[in-house]
Amino acid sequence: MEQKQLSIVIGTYNRLGLLQQCLNSLIGKVRVKHEIVVVDAGSSDGTLDYLKGLQAIRLISDEGLIGQAQSLNRVFRTLKSKYVCWLSDDNVAQPGMLDRAVAILERNPTIGLVSLKVKDVSGPFAELEYLGGTWPSGILNCNQGMLPVKLMQRLGGFDEQFRDYGIDIDLTTRVLLAGYRVVYTKRIAIHHIRDHDTESWTDSEGRMQKMKMAKKLYEQKFETLIKSEFDGPYNKLERKHSPQLRNILLFYRRARNRGIRIEKWTGLVERDWKNLFIARFVSKWDFLKNVGRPYYFTQSIPNSVLEELEVSAPGSELHQKKENGTLSPQNDIFP
Repeated sequence: MEQKQLSIVIGTYNRLGLLQQCLNSLIGKVRVKHEIVVVDAGSSDGTLDYLKGLQAIRLISDEGLIGQAQSLNRVFRTLKSKYVCWLSDDNVAQPGMLDRAVAILERNPTIGLVSLKVKDVSGPFAELEYLGGTWPSGILNCNQGMLPVKLMQRLGGFDEQFRDYGIDIDLTTRVLLAGYRVVYTKRIAIHHIRDHDTESWTDSEGRMQKMKMAKKLYEQKFETLIKSEFDGPYNKLERKHSPQLRNILLFYRRARNRGIRIEKWTGLVERDWKNLFIARFVSKWDFLKNVGRPYYFTQSIPNSVLEELEVSAPGSELHQKKENGTLSPQNDIFP
């Protein structure tokens, strides 16, 4: 049997209307040889009957809400495809973007994860150009992503300590610590439809508490990376208010007031500049280095930092390169 290029894994629970929109954006719309796997956590709203009537998907049923990390890991361990991406049931994939992400990985074996750029199309964040900020480590968050199955399996999938919140940034960080590059798609790949009627959204206090717990766990797990001073002490607030960034944003806003859209000429919106200045391990010349490419925000932890952090554990890409003498300083590209 021919190997599938891509496995698309989606978790769902009692959100039939959203899931239908998600699957409608995928079924018959993805060109590479693929499979769609839907993991249901025990829905009682007609989701199961709907899914059983679709030949284009593979249904896996969980016994209740066991958490996204554990639920999706059960699938990741069994995959035989070359690449995998995880989506939420409230995601609508944009035409051609999953195929584009596959092409990026095919052409660039040093890229370990492609962040599928997400934009909210409803709710309080809909005015943002896209989602995605930095965590205490200075690493850009990947809300939805695609990576090689073998790498996902080697890393053990999502860290089940996080359960639901923080699983994406934890995985992104581990991909970087394994010596790979992480990139963002330049174009919006996913439209995110926030369902404000579900308990997970209306329970804002519970949501905030889960996020605080995820952040605390992340800070404990990656304390050494967070405190690393490769490029000086990392201070998100200082970077956010740097004179250079302030001047760039001021220039954009003054031009917009005069009816001039600077982003048409630079290819970068204001949020791009914010992430470029605030994130760590991203070259300030990233937008020039990636001209003509379908991705940008190439984030890569230099080999010198990986060695300093002593994260080159046996089995990692960096460790293998050190063992066979092919380690090069190609990651040390940051000004």
